[in-house]
Amino acid sequence: MAAVLARGDARRLKKNDTPLRDIVEKIVNGATSVQRNLSTSMLLADHRRLRDDADQAQRELTQARTRIRQLESQLRQMDELVHEDQLTGALNRRGLDDAFEREFARAARGGVALCVALLDLDNFKQVNDNYGHVAGDAVLMHFARIVNTTLRSMDVLARFGGEEFVILLPATTPVEAMITIARIQAELAARPCEHEGRSLPVTFSAGATAYQAGEEKHALMKRADAAVYKAKHAGKDQAIFSGWTPHLVQKAMAA
Repeated sequence: MAAVLARGDARRLKKNDTPLRDIVEKIVNGATSVQRNLSTSMLLADHRRLRDDADQAQRELTQARTRIRQLESQLRQMDELVHEDQLTGALNRRGLDDAFEREFARAARGGVALCVALLDLDNFKQVNDNYGHVAGDAVLMHFARIVNTTLRSMDVLARFGGEEFVILLPATTPVEAMITIARIQAELAARPCEHEGRSLPVTFSAGATAYQAGEEKHALMKRADAAVYKAKHAGKDQAIFSGWTPHLVQKAMAA
């Protein structure tokens, strides 16, 4: 406003007093320059403030994303712990239930064969009684390691309870299931559990069976358990497929 009034005064003085007019014009131009510089300074200050705010928001966003990734990682670890047996690293009963549901659905949807084996370690109580529970734990961990190195990535090992383990074998025929069990037996025979200077042999009795479309888990496990019972009474360190006679097993393994 001051600049506008000054310009009016300058026009009025234009014909009357040239020196005075020049002075007034200089004042007007100076005022205009000051206004322009002030506006530019304000714009630059606003720009710096906005840039600082944007940088701060970006830092906060990066920190939030990092925290989210950390929380997701912790949740995954907690979920794994909930589904894993802490001693052997195999799935626990809860993890086994989830695996059963997944593999049952896959077998039913695609008509893919699914075999299940129940493995019961032989003479495990004697290991605990003779060498202590620490030795028993060592045997369980050793067994789980050998089995995991023998199985395919798609197979599932779970600790069913105590010294009993379950193996889920997707896309596996009965003959292939028996071959897998025999391979585990051979690995355990070649690599006994070494504990405190002792070599502890590890054997197991196994009962295997094949999933039948539409059946529940308890029916499948009942057949596998019955097969384990027969294997135990056949002399231990044996594997029996539900519904197969020993002769049929030998014939299939030799094929």
